Amino acid sequence: ALNTVSMSHTTGSTVEPSSIMAGGPSESPWQDLGDLPYRRVHLYSNVSWGCTITNNNHKDKSQQQQQQSQSGQSSQQTNREEEMNEERFGLSWYPKSYVDAIRSHQNVSGDASEVARLLSTTTTTLVAGCPNGGPIAAVTIPLLSSGSISGSAGGGMGSSGFGSKTTIRIMNNAGSILAKIPFPPPKQELLDLSTTSTATVMQHRGPGDILTIGFTSRCVLVVVLRDSLTLCYDLSGKSVLPPFFALKFNSGSHHTPSPSRGGKVKLSGTELLEARVYEGGVAVLGVDMNSAIVELLDEHDDPAYADGMDISSRRIVPKSTSSSYSSSDHDPTRGDNSSSASPFFLTPPPHYAIVTPLPTAMFARSKHLSFGCIAVLPRQYSPSGRPELFLSTSDGSVVVAEANPSTSPNNGLTDVDCRSRINDGGGMGSSSAPIISMAFAPNGRFLACFTSNSILTVVSTTFESKVLEFSTSSGSSSPPRSMAWCGEDSVVLHWKNLGVLLVGPYGDWLRFPYGEEDEMGAAAVVGSRVHGDSEVYLVQEMDCCRVLTSNVVELLQRVPPGTADLLRIGSIEPGALLLDASDAFDSGSSNADEAARSITAREGLLSEAILDCVAAAVGEFDVRVQKRMLRA
Repeated sequence: ALNTVSMSHTTGSTVEPSSIMAGGPSESPWQDLGDLPYRRVHLYSNVSWGCTITNNNHKDKSQQQQQQSQSGQSSQQTNREEEMNEERFGLSWYPKSYVDAIRSHQNVSGDASEVARLLSTTTTTLVAGCPNGGPIAAVTIPLLSSGSISGSAGGGMGSSGFGSKTTIRIMNNAGSILAKIPFPPPKQELLDLSTTSTATVMQHRGPGDILTIGFTSRCVLVVVLRDSLTLCYDLSGKSVLPPFFALKFNSGSHHTPSPSRGGKVKLSGTELLEARVYEGGVAVLGVDMNSAIVELLDEHDDPAYADGMDISSRRIVPKSTSSSYSSSDHDPTRGDNSSSASPFFLTPPPHYAIVTPLPTAMFARSKHLSFGCIAVLPRQYSPSGRPELFLSTSDGSVVVAEANPSTSPNNGLTDVDCRSRINDGGGMGSSSAPIISMAFAPNGRFLACFTSNSILTVVSTTFESKVLEFSTSSGSSSPPRSMAWCGEDSVVLHWKNLGVLLVGPYGDWLRFPYGEEDEMGAAAVVGSRVHGDSEVYLVQEMDCCRVLTSNVVELLQRVPPGTADLLRIGSIEPGALLLDASDAFDSGSSNADEAARSITAREGLLSEAILDCVAAAVGEFDVRVQKRMLRA
C-alpha cells in the first residue's frame, strides 16, 4: 500500500527523555507508531568515552601486580602523556594545542559547551559501530584537510593547525578503550605489512585524508582514505591486510600510470566521492564516476566463492602469506587471470580481499549523467549471489551494478528507471529530484531513499512497489545527517538541533529530542568531557537502532511481539493470564486462585504460558520486569 504523508499532517508524537535508574538498563514508556509499539531503552548513562580498563576478573591480585610492574607502568605512562597532549569532548579527541588556540582566538576559557561548539565548526568525528551490539570506533579529523593528498606533502600542521597525527580508538559500549590505532601508521609497521612502495605512499598522509570508517559483520574495522587507500584492522587494533587501493588511478581506463624513477610504476589511487562500508566489505565511488566493490573474506568463507570472482578482479592477501599464492594483488592490466585454480583456494589465509572494479564511468558518460550516493546490497540478498552496488543518478534514477561485469549483459549495469516511482511526489513535488541518501533494510527487502526535495521514499529492492512516501520539508529543508533502519519496520533519521525522527510503515512518526536536552533529563552537562548534546550517532542493527551520544548509549527498538502480547492491557494470551495470576498472588488478591484455574482448565495451556513468559524475559532489559516474568 502506498502511504503519502507529511510531518505537518500526520499524527505523531514527541517522546521526552526519561530518567535513568541506577539499577541498570531501563525503559521509557512504550510509544505507539501506528499499531506497532516502540520503546527507548537506556543501556549506559554517564559514559566516559576513552576510559582505560584497569580490572581483570580472570587474574588474581598478585598476577595483576606482576603484570603492572612489567608492562603496565610503561602503558600507563604512555596514556598519561596522551591525556596531557589531548583534550576530550565526548566521543571527540583534539590536540591540546589546537583547543588552546581555539580558546585564545575566540576568547573563551571556561565555557566547555562553547568551546565544543567552536571545535565542531572546524572538525568532525567519525563514529562506527560493530554489528550486533559490538564495539565502537571513533576518530576526529579536520574538516579542511591539513597535509592531505591534495595539500602539502609534508603532512605538517597545515592551515587548520589540527596536526599531522590522530588516533582511531576502539571502545566498548561502556566507553572503555579496547585498542588505539595511530594514524598515519608507523613506517616500520607498514614495512612489515606491505611493500616499500606502499609504505612510501602512506608517509604523507594526515588526519584530513580519512574519508570514512566502518565495521563489517566479521568485526573488521575498515578505514578508507580520500584516494581509496584502504586499511583493515581487527578489534585489537592489529592490521589484518596490507594497505591497498580500492580504486586504482587507471581503473576503468585504457591509460596506465606513468613510470617513476627506476622504471617502476608509481602507486596511486583515485580521489573518492563517497565510500560505504557494509557488512561484507566496502564500496567506493570516485570523482571520475568509476566505482569498485571490495569483499573482505576470511578462512570461514567457501574457497569456491573466491574461485568465481570476475576476471577483472584482484585479490589482496597478507604479506606473510602472499608468497604461497600465485598473486597477492592481481593487476587486470596484465591480462592474466588469478582466479584459476591455485593453492590459495585449497588453504585460504585468515583474511583476504577481492577487489572488483566496475565500469560505471563508461555508463555515466554514455548516458550524460553523474552519480550521487551509493548503497550495497549484501550477497546473501542479491539474486546473483554476489554483492550489488546501487548508485543514484543525477536525473533521479538508480543504477544497479553487479560484481561480475565481465560475464553479465551490459557490463552488469542496469538502470531500474525508478523516476516515476520515487519522484512522482504524491502531490508533494513535480520535478525529478535526485536521491542523496540510501539505506537497505536489515533483511535486504526494502530500500530507503531520501531525495533532495526532502522526501523519504521506501521501495522494494526490486523497485516494483512503493511502500512509503514521507515528506520532512515542514520540519527541515536540509538533508538528515544520518539515516538508518530500526529493525525491519521503520526508518530513523537524525538532524542536528531537531533530534531523531522515527518513521513507521504507515507514515506515523515519533520524534526523540536528542540534542535539545540531556538524555538524563538535566538541562546542563557537567564537565568538559561532554561535547554537547548535538553529538548523536546512529548504528543500524538487525532488530533495533543504537543511538550514541556524548554520554549515553541507548536503543530504539520495536517491542518484541511476545513482550507486547504479554504486557498489553487487556491481553488474553496464555502468558498474560499467567502473569496476571502471579501478580494477583503476590499482592494477596482473592482473584489469584480464579486466574490460576483459568490457565489450568485447558490441557497444555500452562506449558504455553510458561514458554511465553520465558521468551519475553529473554528480550527484556529491565531487571525488575525480567524477575516479574520469571517469577510467574
